[in-house]
Amino acid sequence: MKTGKRRLRKLMLKHFHCMQYIMRGRRSKKHLLLPFLLIIFMPFLGGCQSKAHDFLVIGVPDDAGGLIVEYMIANKLPGLKVEERFDMYAIKDCCSSTSAWALSSSEVNMAVICPDAAEDLIAKDERYVIVGPVLANSDLFVLGREQNIKTIGYTQNRWYQKDLIHKKWKGVRPVPLLSTALPYALEKGVVDGVVIDVSKCQGIKGTLMPVYEEGQDVITYVLVANKEVLNLKEFKEIMQAWDKAAHELNEVEKLSAFLQQNVSNGDETKGVEIEIWKKAGVKFLSPLSDQK
Repeated sequence: MKTGKRRLRKLMLKHFHCMQYIMRGRRSKKHLLLPFLLIIFMPFLGGCQSKAHDFLVIGVPDDAGGLIVEYMIANKLPGLKVEERFDMYAIKDCCSSTSAWALSSSEVNMAVICPDAAEDLIAKDERYVIVGPVLANSDLFVLGREQNIKTIGYTQNRWYQKDLIHKKWKGVRPVPLLSTALPYALEKGVVDGVVIDVSKCQGIKGTLMPVYEEGQDVITYVLVANKEVLNLKEFKEIMQAWDKAAHELNEVEKLSAFLQQNVSNGDETKGVEIEIWKKAGVKFLSPLSDQK
């Protein structure tokens, strides 16, 4: 029976996508927005005394939700290097079943996921807790037309996005779609508008509109963690680095520089990205400091 489970596990791993990050002696560059990275936080010098926790693994999405982790690795955790091995995970959407599998199977100790996925997780798995918010206002409305709007597409299972649509437009029908289908649906006129991540807006034709209203930020991502890691020294050091990274990324100049270095393709897209983020009103938050 155990052999069968191991074989099943290997087969599932072959269909997943992730990058693993561990302490290494040299630096390696990478693209920022990869399909749901699994980032390995190895013990810092001195290490963790508990053999049960040789490392922490955090899952991040392939959009704005993963940017702060990239920034921490690049600027706040200099001992963290890229491991050139690839394990296969397919957790591109935090609301997908594969994402839930990785969390429930303990392949991931922590994850940056949307509030709805987080609430669903802790309701089903008592081992996990919502640490706090990490990002606000990272969604945008993109409208193909500004009048006679009848349908707005949103990512399936992200119920907060559906609520945003109802709040903004009375009588408009929310249409649940795969996140990857949103730009196509808008372009082909299947829907009159979409709710989409700020990192996915560049190049999409339409009118951009922030999802938040003045004084009413919309929490779009939170950090969840296995309760067992909360008292680890490594977790506390990561949270300290997270707090510093959030403060710095809220400075337009630093965010712009990081986006240009890690997201833009070195062509005419440089400089455009930051304007979209400013229009969205994106705010980076620290899970412990900005608990709500």
